[in-house]
Amino acid sequence: MTKGSTSRTKGHNFERLICKMINEQMTSSGLPYSVSRNLDQTRDGGSDILGLDGYCIECKRYANGCRPQKAWWDQVTAAAGETTPLLIYKFDRSPVEVMFPAMLFSFQEELAQFGDYNARMLFDDFLYLFTCLLGAQNDARYV
Repeated sequence: MTKGSTSRTKGHNFERLICKMINEQMTSSGLPYSVSRNLDQTRDGGSDILGLDGYCIECKRYANGCRPQKAWWDQVTAAAGETTPLLIYKFDRSPVEVMFPAMLFSFQEELAQFGDYNARMLFDDFLYLFTCLLGAQNDARYV
């Protein structure tokens, strides 16, 4: 097995783990969302994870480091276009983290301009807040 194929396998396994974590949280929260890996991303580009309209999710799994690279954030924000970028990453012997627009959890429309400001947090903590946000948005659709 070559280094490139090992790296791809590591990345694919990480994407599967993230999908599993998201789907378990959605199910336990009673939300009607399900995500899956984008199997056409190599050919067609786009988000690594599909199933959450309005969000562009990129996953990065690397051996060494402690902070996400600026190029990763630039990649996901460029791919996101009008959608909200989410960068989920993990380094060896470190917990999974996520980078997201700093004002993601604000309900004030005038603060929706995310600009260049981003925030980072542990993925488990983010996932709880994110499902709360999706739940509030989902409830608002049916009022």
